[in-house]
Amino acid sequence: MNLPFFQRGVGIFAIALLAYLVGAGCLVGLAWDGSGYFFNSLQMGEPVISHHRYSNYFTLWSVVQAGRWVEDSWTLGVFYSALLALTPLISLALSLWFLRGPQLAPLRIWPVLGILPGALPGEICLMSEASLTVQAFWPILAFVAAGVPAGGLFWVGGLSLYLFFLHPTSALLFFLAAMLAGALAWEQSAIRAKAFTWSALWLVLALARLGFSLQTATPYERGELGWEANWQAFLGSLFGLPLGLLGCLYLFGLAYLAGSTGGLVPARSRRIALGAALAFMVIGLVWAADSTLWAGAIGYRRFIFLSALPLIVMGGFHRFWLRRAGSELSWSGVFPPSTVAGVAAGFALIFMVQSLTWRADVIRFQTALTQAPGPWVTRAELPWMKGRALDHWSSSMLSAIVQGRSPRAIYAENWAHVKGDDLELFPGGWLLSTDAWFRLAPESRSRP
Repeated sequence: MNLPFFQRGVGIFAIALLAYLVGAGCLVGLAWDGSGYFFNSLQMGEPVISHHRYSNYFTLWSVVQAGRWVEDSWTLGVFYSALLALTPLISLALSLWFLRGPQLAPLRIWPVLGILPGALPGEICLMSEASLTVQAFWPILAFVAAGVPAGGLFWVGGLSLYLFFLHPTSALLFFLAAMLAGALAWEQSAIRAKAFTWSALWLVLALARLGFSLQTATPYERGELGWEANWQAFLGSLFGLPLGLLGCLYLFGLAYLAGSTGGLVPARSRRIALGAALAFMVIGLVWAADSTLWAGAIGYRRFIFLSALPLIVMGGFHRFWLRRAGSELSWSGVFPPSTVAGVAAGFALIFMVQSLTWRADVIRFQTALTQAPGPWVTRAELPWMKGRALDHWSSSMLSAIVQGRSPRAIYAENWAHVKGDDLELFPGGWLLSTDAWFRLAPESRSRP
């Protein structure tokens, strides 16, 4: 391994890119609600936007346009997954770019931890707007840590607009950014005017997003705030091995911080960090290799902001220490320059294993559908699906996607949902047996 290459931002980015390319090839973008977004947009011939999350428009529009030229739905699913991966990848690239140079490079560990392993308990649900929102916030944190450089105006302005229409959580993130920029203005008189301007802008965006959310909140979004829904999501997405993952992640971060700032002697901090990293890898690989262990990963979207806060606090303290120290930190004698790349590599290995596990389930599902004797297949006929990520209403749409434009059999959770030629997915949600991009009319699905 060429260590100089992997200590540079391009090397770190290359590792993450490989992970997301494998994930896209395994159709991770179609897990859970991703199938619904993808299917409905192709079938309607235009982007179908849910809950006023207009930042999804470009991704879904691109899929619809590609669908005018590409006949294979699997290929389009790979394309859609790759488009979803642009948010964490661009966020990572911008964070590394803002934190370049010897004085800022020691801080790169924090956005890498937050964007990659910090999102891992729910990253297989690649379309989750809540997760994408937190990942896209890390470049803003890096921008503030770098002293709001003028060269970041275009990128941070675009990110702020993207975040505004991505998810209601952005209101909290804008408020946090406003506070941090205000603290920066108070701390550094040389950039006070610029920092106060950004602080005021993010405060306005926070209030505007809050007002927008209150005006447009759907019953679904209000239901997301209930105790029971969040408790069940916690049990499904975090309780057990994922909590162990986060515990190891925080321990690694604390060891890195303590070693870098003199809180621990270098040898001890390295031992603790190494132990935490090894435990993270063991837990992560066991968890990723069994799809029944992460069947509720979609629920992590409710907790990713809270899960990111400890990393944000540690990164803020590290930046404060570096500023007070008055000079850059040398990694030699504390952590090797390849540490950040090692974090990215650990994420990549676990995520690729999980993606391949998802693909194995999808292939098994596809095989069962092609062998079905009739036009409908229910969960009772596929008992192995129970307790896996496929055990979700969106698998009805996924069943069409994996068979191509003219699917023969459609998945239904049970026969009670089959209403004549159509399928009720949930109250108010239907899969209609009509011919559009997918040919679902009964005569199109009949066997010769």
